Amino acid sequence: MQLTTTLQSIAGALLVHINYLTSKYNLIMQKKQLLFVFILLFCCNALTHAQRENVWVMGLGCGLDFRNGNPDTFTTSIKPHKRAAPEANASVCDDNGNFLFYTDGNTVWYRTYDTALKNYVYDTMLNGYGIADARFPTITNSSSQGALIVPMPDSADKYYIFSLTTDNLEHSPVNEWGRLYYSVVDMRLNNGLGGVEPNRKGILVDSNLQEKMISVTGRRCNIWVLTCDYEGKFRAYEITGSGIHTQPVISSAGIGCGAASLGMIAVSPDRKKIASVQSWTALYHALPNYSNYSEAAVALFDFDVASGMVSNPVTLLPYVTLSANHLSLGSDSTGYGVCFSPDNSKLYYSNMGSPRTIFQFDLSSGNPVTMANSCTYMGSV
Repeated sequence: MQLTTTLQSIAGALLVHINYLTSKYNLIMQKKQLLFVFILLFCCNALTHAQRENVWVMGLGCGLDFRNGNPDTFTTSIKPHKRAAPEANASVCDDNGNFLFYTDGNTVWYRTYDTALKNYVYDTMLNGYGIADARFPTITNSSSQGALIVPMPDSADKYYIFSLTTDNLEHSPVNEWGRLYYSVVDMRLNNGLGGVEPNRKGILVDSNLQEKMISVTGRRCNIWVLTCDYEGKFRAYEITGSGIHTQPVISSAGIGCGAASLGMIAVSPDRKKIASVQSWTALYHALPNYSNYSEAAVALFDFDVASGMVSNPVTLLPYVTLSANHLSLGSDSTGYGVCFSPDNSKLYYSNMGSPRTIFQFDLSSGNPVTMANSCTYMGSV
């Protein structure tokens, strides 16, 4: 079983880089300024499985449809909050490339044809509002990786949606931060347009989590959903044909996956490595036990796809290095987005400062010092 988010797990980090840009520029300017970013995204396109990832959605109502070979733009229903581009987004097609639905983690939309408008429109799916928390419409909006779609093993018409709430007072109170929910979409409902099962909607899985979440295909027709908690430990939840195992595999990998919640994690195409990138700001000094951490802005780990364990941390970029050396390139913040190259030999990360900047690490040596020293400035937008 292949994941609906394989490509976005590899290149989605840079898509969120786009999300921040969309909050400042109109669509015409985006097309010009984001060309460099899309070149990198296409370099990561080698692992597209079947047709599931042919349609992408991203912040400020932007969408890209690759089903005709060349990307066509379209407008989605994902809206900004106080002019900030939404960060959480996920979409899925079926095995034949037919666009099914997309989500921002709290609302689910499907596509239908409007005969009056003679065009496709996007409506809220049956039971598709408030799948994380109907009280706070944007509760996942500002979460770095707040939405994830995973096909249900052994059930061709059903999908899990995982929703991870943001650590941001503009969207929800503190006691609602870092909560992981799941919902189930059944595409047989509503005459084949799909719907969220009412008895499996907004089910709490865990809490006290950062804004990091990816999925990884296992070896036994299983899937891992990988997150990080506030103590910097990785948590891997296994999905099998019998459902979601809510007792996670917990890894204390040494340097952890970060004390700061902002930022993303990614899995390498061969599923042997995990990368973690995080943003360091004064706001996140307030996180629990922050003084206990000595964390990396960019870190690399081994991943065991059989057990879900994360181990052998390597600091590619400590905070002090980023603050001292990268400010000269105009980067006023630490890492945010991350992805691997298709051949597993390179790691790319982007900052969330100004300008938006992309850096590359060469991982081919396997030597921690050599990898860390290989950091190369790729460009800014």
